[in-house]
Amino acid sequence: MALKEYENIFILKPDLPDEEIDSLIGLLKNHLTENGGTINEEDRWGTKRLAYQMRKFRYGYYALLRFSVEPEHIRELETIARHNENFLKSLVLLHDGSTGKGLAEEKAKEESTEKKSSETAKSEG
Repeated sequence: MALKEYENIFILKPDLPDEEIDSLIGLLKNHLTENGGTINEEDRWGTKRLAYQMRKFRYGYYALLRFSVEPEHIRELETIARHNENFLKSLVLLHDGSTGKGLAEEKAKEESTEKKSSETAKSEG
């Protein structure tokens, strides 16, 4: 079966030490590489305020992995995050190769648009 490109954005508990964060991300990366996948990008966004409270946390540590792997290994990756109490949320998406854009690019574009909008509003007001 052919490799497909995916993105996994996940939110970890905000109070984890850096070593534990490295260990959890390493756990996901090891699972992928042991099953013939490759890690294409790792982007750590750091601690951010959550849109709503999750398990009594107002903040979470955001990170993104972009990787290529055979589709049958995605369910196992989701199970790892679901059964580990340090993951608040995890979402795996098929990367849209037609546009070449993923979550990281879309996030940067949204932030740039929001910044321009707020600057325009300030100059008009």
